[in-house]
Amino acid sequence: DADPVEKMKVGLRRFLEVTARSPSVQRIMEYEAAIGGPRLDYIAERYILPYLSPRLGRFEETTAIEKRDLHLPSLALLIATGTTAFFTQAALARKIGGPDPFSEDGIERHIRTMTTVLFYGVLGRPPEQTGT
Repeated sequence: DADPVEKMKVGLRRFLEVTARSPSVQRIMEYEAAIGGPRLDYIAERYILPYLSPRLGRFEETTAIEKRDLHLPSLALLIATGTTAFFTQAALARKIGGPDPFSEDGIERHIRTMTTVLFYGVLGRPPEQTGT
């Protein structure tokens, strides 16, 4: 019964928290996604598509991405890889500056930044400022 936008924000938060704890899983996923083949097929069919497919309709209903002539797969890949780069490319993130990517402050600031930037774009308005 929760607000659909709030559900999406919580989902993004959980995804980024998991990636912060285990960035190597995302690196493996990105490698397999780049080359394709049976391992990617297995990962996609077993883990990604069963999770993603039921949510895409609700996402479109809430954000009207396709109705605004935007490309939902592009957004899905941006979320899957762009939002995780702070953790998967931590050495570069440290060189750029800011908090350590794996510190509590670094994780929280990154999640807050990604949530605000992404949801401002997908909603076409600033997201309400809540705890997520």
